[in-house]
Amino acid sequence: KLEADGSFGVWVHAQSDMDFAEELLEAYVTDPRDPRIADLAARAGATRRTRTAEEREAHRRTERAQAEQARAHEAPAIGTVSLGLIVLSGIVAYFTKVGDLYTELFGFDWNAITTRGEWWRLFLPAVFHIGWLHLIFNMMWVHQLGSAIEYHFRSRYLLMQVLVFGVGGILAEGFITRHSAMGLSGVVYGLLGFVWVRGRLDPRSPIMPAQSTIIFMLFWMLLGFLGVMNMANWAHAGGLVLGMLWGAVSAGFARRRAA
Repeated sequence: KLEADGSFGVWVHAQSDMDFAEELLEAYVTDPRDPRIADLAARAGATRRTRTAEEREAHRRTERAQAEQARAHEAPAIGTVSLGLIVLSGIVAYFTKVGDLYTELFGFDWNAITTRGEWWRLFLPAVFHIGWLHLIFNMMWVHQLGSAIEYHFRSRYLLMQVLVFGVGGILAEGFITRHSAMGLSGVVYGLLGFVWVRGRLDPRSPIMPAQSTIIFMLFWMLLGFLGVMNMANWAHAGGLVLGMLWGAVSAGFARRRAA
């Protein structure tokens, strides 16, 4: 530091560094281009740049957290697409007496799809539930997971996921077991897989399910594969795998944008 009287003042952090500081000061006064001075200046500059970048990133994280908190107070109780799925499933449940009627109309039939053009069989089974417990269980998770995804990633994003996970789960169950998957369980597991992997691979992800939720859902799926409960196991597994893949890809894009 250049003082007012033209002398140099040197700030030393520790008394033990005094001799080294005096040596460097003498070298600088003798030859400002001394290689030791240039090396130390470069290292100091790199340290300053690193600290500045860290401070800026910390400031951005704080701003993002504050923005998320502000948005959370404005978040609707349920998203538009999530509400639509719940209402549609409720209407179908009402007219089919919760799975007692029109099963053949909603069932997966590859021959009917390819030869008679009944393409609705690729998705409509997702909104056809058998029993009140089945319906309420799926509606609860659509409300929780779907609304969160819809709020943070927008409604069109969730709608695309619902279509991909729903059709993917129905196809997995249909081709592997030759039976039709019924209900939104494949979609629910797809949404779970997405938020799980996205949260694990992207620290900035706005959604991360609780570990207890993940364990419960995986245990529930395991009960189906063990034969303890009668469920569309491959629809669950297919939706989960698709959701995890979606989460991994989207996390990669998010990290690339943040870089």
